[in-house]
Order: sequence, then C-alpha cells, then structure tokens
Amino acid sequence: AASCTGDFLIMAGGVTTVVEEGDQVVLDVNNGEKVVITQVTKKARIKLGRSYVSCLPLLGQTYGTVFELSADGRTLVGGSKNALDVLNGDFKNTSTERNNEKLVDDGTAQKLTQKDIEQLKGDGITGGELINKLVENSATFKMKTEFSQEKYKKRKQKKYCTVLVLCRPCAQNICEAFYQKSPFKICGLRLDSLSLLLNLGNVCPYSRVLVLEESGGMILASALERLCGYCQV
Repeated sequence: AASCTGDFLIMAGGVTTVVEEGDQVVLDVNNGEKVVITQVTKKARIKLGRSYVSCLPLLGQTYGTVFELSADGRTLVGGSKNALDVLNGDFKNTSTERNNEKLVDDGTAQKLTQKDIEQLKGDGITGGELINKLVENSATFKMKTEFSQEKYKKRKQKKYCTVLVLCRPCAQNICEAFYQKSPFKICGLRLDSLSLLLNLGNVCPYSRVLVLEESGGMILASALERLCGYCQV
C-alpha cells in the first residue's frame, strides 16, 4: 500500500497552468480527428499530416491555447478561436428564405484555382485567412443556407487547415487518446466505462482504495486523480 497527501497535486502538476520543458501534454488535432500525447522538449517533434514540427512553440503556453499548422507545414503558429468554432460545427439554426434548390455542384463555383491556393500558401497565409479567401471567391456561397455555409467552411477547414488545442494530460484526455490510437494498451477501456468503474467503486478523497488492474496504469492513475491526493492506495 502507498499513502499520498495533498502534495501529490503539486508533484503531478495539478496546479500548473503553463507548459514547461519536460511536461507531458495532449494535443487535440482538428477536434478529435487525431489525439497526440507527447513530452514537450526543445528537440521534440510531432507528426501532423505529412510534416514533422517542433514542440518548441508549446513551451510557456497555457493549457487551452489554440494553434494552427503554418501554411508551409513547418511550424506551429497561434490559432484563432474562429477556426476552432468552425471545426466544432457550431451551425446557426436560423430561419431563412434561401435554399439550395438551384445550386449545381459542377466544380465551377470556386474562382480560385489549385495553383492560386498553392501560391497563397507559399506566401505564408494562415489557414483561417485561406478559408476566408475561399469563401470570398465562391460564386454560390451567399446563395447557400446558413447551415450549408457552415458545412462548407468546415469541409474546407479540414482540407486546408490543421488546428490543434493544447490540453492537460488528465485521465479523460489520456483515456480518449489511448482508446483512439492503441486501445489494446488499456484493454479497450472507454471513457464512459472508466467513469462508471470509479463511480461504482465509490472512489473519493479520504478513502482507502484497492486497485488491481492490467490496463497499463490507466485505472490507477484515474483513481489517484479523483482522490485529489488525500488517500491510501
């Protein structure tokens, strides 16, 4: 058995809001399309799409910060909340007289050619700015319903822009990341199953908990997080 006190919160980085060198972080790419767990060091690199980018821009940033992959795919730059809202699919369900009845998807509505888009990316334009350019040069965008407009922006966002959110390595984020990438490492344990297990076990601060598991420490770490450092395990 091992006892722990409130100091566990500080040791585990529970009160830290800024990423420091050596910290483990979770990166939520394109709203759950991909989840990356990495240790942030000056030499560490992560794979996003076909590119490997440095983790250096993450140092000193607060959890919840939004980043975008630069147009050349070589580095991470500060992202916009607007780009994240589009990925979240925050569609406006408002009444309108417009409809898509007369729209024909024949590939001629977009004035920008692929060569023009590559030129803009070569000039260092951000993903959000590129989406705005595509919207401005679409002959049918204003004719679409609000819902279709948001779907259009989201589709272009996923194609031309990579957005990621810097997340704290809490039990929820770690469980979701492993379930998506390597579920066998945590015995296929889903987040809802993990939550139910902790709830039925009545895991709460100032309690004594017996943990017997083969999920790579996922259940043990989740129990310690819920116990807030006041426990005996």
